Amino acid sequence: MSDKENTLETKQETTPFLQIFWDLAEVDIKKREIATRDLLSYLREHQVPAEQEQFPGCSRDMIYTIKRLCNGICSRNDGARQGFSCVLQFFPNVPLSSVYTTIMESSTIEGSMKRAEKRDQVFGRLFGILSLFRSTRFMKEPPSEEIRSIVEKCVEEVVGYYKQKQWLREISVETLITILKFSHDDLIPLILSNSLSLYIESRPNEENEELLIPLPFTPSSLQLILQVQLLLHDKHIEFDDENVRRTFVENAEVNPHHLKQLVSVYRDSSFTFPKLHALWTVTVDYLKQFAEDWEESLLKWWDAITTQVLSMSAERGGMVLKAFELLFPLVSTDQIHRLLNNRLLRLVCSNTLHLLNFLSTEQDSNRRVVLLNILLNNVGLDFDKRTGTTTCRQLLASLHVEDLGDFLSRCYRLFLQPQANGRRWKRS
Repeated sequence: MSDKENTLETKQETTPFLQIFWDLAEVDIKKREIATRDLLSYLREHQVPAEQEQFPGCSRDMIYTIKRLCNGICSRNDGARQGFSCVLQFFPNVPLSSVYTTIMESSTIEGSMKRAEKRDQVFGRLFGILSLFRSTRFMKEPPSEEIRSIVEKCVEEVVGYYKQKQWLREISVETLITILKFSHDDLIPLILSNSLSLYIESRPNEENEELLIPLPFTPSSLQLILQVQLLLHDKHIEFDDENVRRTFVENAEVNPHHLKQLVSVYRDSSFTFPKLHALWTVTVDYLKQFAEDWEESLLKWWDAITTQVLSMSAERGGMVLKAFELLFPLVSTDQIHRLLNNRLLRLVCSNTLHLLNFLSTEQDSNRRVVLLNILLNNVGLDFDKRTGTTTCRQLLASLHVEDLGDFLSRCYRLFLQPQANGRRWKRS
């Protein structure tokens, strides 16, 4: 076969291989899934050896793939970042240190880069670290010294990003949580020890002695502690470092009864609005796991939230309404009135049609009756007219015949109440 024919054949083989990477960067998730399968299949079939010291035992196409993926996760294209980082976790035969080194080299920030380019490099490095841990290679028993070293470096990187920029705190903590979930139990003390600087700051006193000063909670740092305690539940891990134990395991400020004292932390999570910060969901899971009576603890915490946060700003009010939608399906029927209390109801009626529509879709007949009674008792029988909605009409129309008796008896008692009881509500 002539050199020209060899070149043509190589080009024909290479073209579909390169096309796979374009498909991996597609927005369409199904296309990315197909491309992932095609790439793994191609690499299994093409095992042309390449002698590179950094990638011992790897084929030429495998080395190209790793480098291409590590460069791709630093792309400004979100599809490429997600698709490439997903595939990067499927190469257990490539030395871990080789993948780690390539990720770090590809995501290096240079002084000549523009701000947007630096941002892409940061996200690329974080996505690369996530890929390493999602590969489950850090869950092997027992962890080698090489693995411990890589884990320590990864945690230091993530903690550094948390401290660097406020807008990086969310993804940094989510990355730390992923690191914890996909690490062997023997690595958890090391991970938490290297995360202590999120909570404790070292400062010298007048005698030049080192003092450890506790830092105030942020929404993300509180989320991490709650998540750590959930992860450690039922695990028997010994912590030799007293600071780790006091911060993450035996923290006096973090317990089901004390969360209502940390309302300011929840208030400060409104910067993610209209998305609800992950702290709220983790808090519910935490109370379910550790509170003796989780619903009572939840409602006391909720009372503090609605008392201290609702009147702050429209943004924070909107955040509380989002939290209500999260909690409403979880609270028992006889406690709905405590969740939809007067402070929240006033805001609901005055400012949002969305939540009223949300309430009107309730399917459980008993909960519909309770909602009708709360709305009519607190606002009046002309609730729909005053709010400009059809909330009560929809709730009433979906009641079963057997539920109407209870509802009508409650309405009868409402009619008998004197009109001079001061119940007047005006739409703002």
